[in-house]
Amino acid sequence: AGIGAVFFGLPPVAMKAYLTMRRCQFDANCMMVTAALGSLALGEYDEAASVSFLFSISEWLEARATKKARRALGEIVSLRPDYANVIDPATGDIVIIPASNLPVGCRVSVRTGDKVPADGVVVEGTSSVDESSLTGEARPVEKHPGEEVS
Repeated sequence: AGIGAVFFGLPPVAMKAYLTMRRCQFDANCMMVTAALGSLALGEYDEAASVSFLFSISEWLEARATKKARRALGEIVSLRPDYANVIDPATGDIVIIPASNLPVGCRVSVRTGDKVPADGVVVEGTSSVDESSLTGEARPVEKHPGEEVS
C-alpha cells in the first residue's frame, strides 16, 4: 500500500523538482522527492508514503488558498470605478476620463453614491465614505477637508 501511494503521489512533485533542478535551483519539491526516494531506498515504505501523502495535501491546501486569494484580489480590483470626474483647473468644468488615466495631483469630484477613483485628500465639502472594503468597518466614515480618502 505504501509503495502505491508513493508512485501515485510522487510523479507530479518529481516533475516540478526536475524543472526546478534544471534551473540550478533547489526547493521544497526537490527535498520531498529526495526524502521519498531515500525512504524507499531504506525500505521504509510507510515513511515514503507518509511524506508523499502529507506533501500532496500541503500542495492541495496551497492551491486552494492561492485560488481564494486571487478571487478576493479580483473582487477588490472590481471595486475600483471605471471612470473619474476630473475638475478642469482652467474652466472648473467636470471632464469624465477613465480612472486608469487619472493624473497624479488632479482634483476629482466625487458625488453621492460615487466610488472614490483614487487615494487622495478631501479639498472641500463633507461626506460619508464607505471604506468597508479597506477597513472592514460596517459604517460609513465621515470625511472633512484635509482628511485622506481611499
